[in-house]
Amino acid sequence: MLHGLDISIAQMAGRKKGVYVTEPVDIIYASQGGSVRKIGFISRCHNGKVCLIRHLRPELRQEVRDEVERLRLAEPEGYTVAARTSSVPDPKLIKAYIKGELKKPAPTTIVRPDGELFVPPEPEEDDEDE
Repeated sequence: MLHGLDISIAQMAGRKKGVYVTEPVDIIYASQGGSVRKIGFISRCHNGKVCLIRHLRPELRQEVRDEVERLRLAEPEGYTVAARTSSVPDPKLIKAYIKGELKKPAPTTIVRPDGELFVPPEPEEDDEDE
C-alpha cells in the first residue's frame, strides 16, 4: 500500500463485435477508500513501460512502477518492467503554456557601430511606499 493507495493490475479484456477478446495489455488500478480508478497501463511483454494516464508526483510514479514490477514478477509469466515511466504533463503547466506564461523572453543582441555589444541599463526600482 503506497500513501493509502492499493495498486493492482488486470489484463485488459472485453467484447469486440460480440466476441470476447483479451489484449496484450495490463491495466493498472489504484484503489483508495473503496473507490477504484484506472491510472495507467503496461504492455504484456518483457521490459514493458508503465504509461500513466493521470498526473502523479515523480516519487509516487516511481513507487507505482516498483509495485507494478513486484506484481508482474509474481505472475507465472514473470514479465519485466522498464526502469522509466511515462506520464501526462502537469495540468498546471498546460494551463500556463496556453496562457503564454511559460514563454521565455527572446534574447536580443544589439551591436554598436564600434563592434561592442550594447548592454541595456538595469531598470531602477522605484520606492513608492509613501
